[in-house]
Amino acid sequence: MADEDDSDFMDWAETEAEHPDSAPLDGLDALRWNWGTAYEIEPDDVGYRARRRDGLGDWMTADGLDTLRNDILSDYLLKPMKRPDAGETPS
Repeated sequence: MADEDDSDFMDWAETEAEHPDSAPLDGLDALRWNWGTAYEIEPDDVGYRARRRDGLGDWMTADGLDTLRNDILSDYLLKPMKRPDAGETPS
């Protein structure tokens, strides 16, 4: 990994942004807006869950969106992933 250009990696931790539309987002939509290209995020029977789109790891579950966001952030900081090119779907 030392040979890879660090600019190829998206730092979602620093780029969380507001949705460009003026309509406010609910918590789930906001989490998907910021992290949805890197993680599948969805409600489940007891709260919410997320998993990496690059196939590493299992589902992370949480009873609230704040907890899930923190889990996603921790997971990403442990193992950042390459940002897909425009129009490319993450594997």
